[in-house]
Amino acid sequence: MALVERRPFGADETRRVEASMARYRRNGRRFVAAAIAAPASCVVGLALAPDDSRFATVLFVLLIAWGLLLPAWLLLIRDSFRAARGLGRDLAAGEVLCFAGIVPECLMGDVGVLPLVKKRLLRRDAEPQTLEILAASHAVWLANGQTPSAWVTVPVTGVAETPAYAAIAAEWVKPLTPAEDETLFANARDMTADECAELMNHARSNLRLAGLLALLVNYGLTARGISLYASGSHAVGIGCVLLAAALHVYVFRVLRTGLRLRRDARQGRLAIFRASVEPEEEGGDALSPPVEILPASRIIWTEDGVPSAWRKITLGR
Repeated sequence: MALVERRPFGADETRRVEASMARYRRNGRRFVAAAIAAPASCVVGLALAPDDSRFATVLFVLLIAWGLLLPAWLLLIRDSFRAARGLGRDLAAGEVLCFAGIVPECLMGDVGVLPLVKKRLLRRDAEPQTLEILAASHAVWLANGQTPSAWVTVPVTGVAETPAYAAIAAEWVKPLTPAEDETLFANARDMTADECAELMNHARSNLRLAGLLALLVNYGLTARGISLYASGSHAVGIGCVLLAAALHVYVFRVLRTGLRLRRDARQGRLAIFRASVEPEEEGGDALSPPVEILPASRIIWTEDGVPSAWRKITLGR
């Protein structure tokens, strides 16, 4: 979905955000009070009750049960105050991001889209849909005119827009195989400046990650393993060195991906592939949807004009 508008809060929307922020803060304080009061009451009761009484046994069991429930309770406290802080930032920003467009079927299982589909805020069809989210917290404000019943946030990422000439290049593909067995077709196109800049950012992220991991592995595990081995802890030292060697494989893969992405960004070209398929109806397209691939890294850039899911995160392979 594409960002189509940034609109300011209305007076009613400002009041709704303020009321929601106050509610989440109030809930967070109640959860904190309950987290303190419940175990404190059990401890006081245990101190006052006779050791052999049934009441003391019940309090002890309740105290153990509370200890088991405490992690979930802490998550409730965290989520309440996090929502309140996010709404405070939204009030300061004072605007709503409005998105519109068709959600492709290949993105219905995306981690950011799937929760909205399960809550029936987004539909599983090829019709245009609308989504409004708060600017700072990225909480869903309206989805297809519906107000969410609970706090739902979605990841917002910026990817370069696929240019219009990409569709034209996909129509002018040529067969790669002999004429009597035309099953794979290909073409190429130039990347836009925005696409090259986005790809270079991914490359730099991978290179920074590789450098950080190499530093941690070499001066953490490797040096520590050698030190332990020299001090007489042979088994632990050898284990640290072997683990460092295994992690070096991952570091190498991240580094290699970053270098290949940087080469693709400098070349600024994409390979387009389509395969011959049986048309679903008479007169239909006999070619599969186009897939654009980065030549050096051999990673999919777009599928049928839709940016690949990995472009939303730092790629490390």
